[in-house]
Amino acid sequence: MITPAQVQDTLRRHLLVDGYDFVLDLDASRGSTLVDARTGTPPGPASTRRALAFPLAVNEAANRAAEDAALHQARDAFAAAPHDIACVLVEPIQGEGGDRHLSARFLQELQALAHANDALFVCDEVQTGVGLTGTPWAYQQLGLTPDVVAFGKKTHVCGIMAGGRLDEVPDHVFATSSRLNSTFGGGLVDLVRATIMLDVIERDGLIERAAKLGEVLLAGSSDSSSATRWSAASVAAA
Repeated sequence: MITPAQVQDTLRRHLLVDGYDFVLDLDASRGSTLVDARTGTPPGPASTRRALAFPLAVNEAANRAAEDAALHQARDAFAAAPHDIACVLVEPIQGEGGDRHLSARFLQELQALAHANDALFVCDEVQTGVGLTGTPWAYQQLGLTPDVVAFGKKTHVCGIMAGGRLDEVPDHVFATSSRLNSTFGGGLVDLVRATIMLDVIERDGLIERAAKLGEVLLAGSSDSSSATRWSAASVAAA
């Protein structure tokens, strides 16, 4: 018989980088994915810091070393408990604890590691999705093919998209009628509102606009030698 303590111990054996890069299921269920304000510690075992340090050109070697250390720890976690890790969950850009970026190389290595160990690769695009980065989904700019993508916020409804790897499991939740019906059946008004929002985004070219403004902001912020001043008028003129 499996005890609650055993379940809790299994849930706690997850990848967690500084309390940000990986979400511990036990705490994620109540949103506690950041460092505990009371103790100053993440909700799980701390590991190598992974968010990119800027400027990138100055910190290239340090960033790569930190990535390699984090990937080594991830491989060790899979080796130690190959049957306990169901998925690798990442945010392409972490916005809750600051503007924390992960490199395409790092994320691609994590995706390959997940697939090599028969785990799902899941992208949390609740904050980055629906055109915010200049493409419908941030993962499209990072050379990733996630198995599951979570979205929400800007659509006023939340949900997930799932790819073909789920079809490797017979009678999975998307293939069997009513497996998610009562809780996730959706509300008609919410679905209509979300559809209208997507129509406006497409009609007004807001994704293309985000890409254009992103280039303007990146060019200005990258020039550390100039005292660039931003105003609503200057951005609107771009």
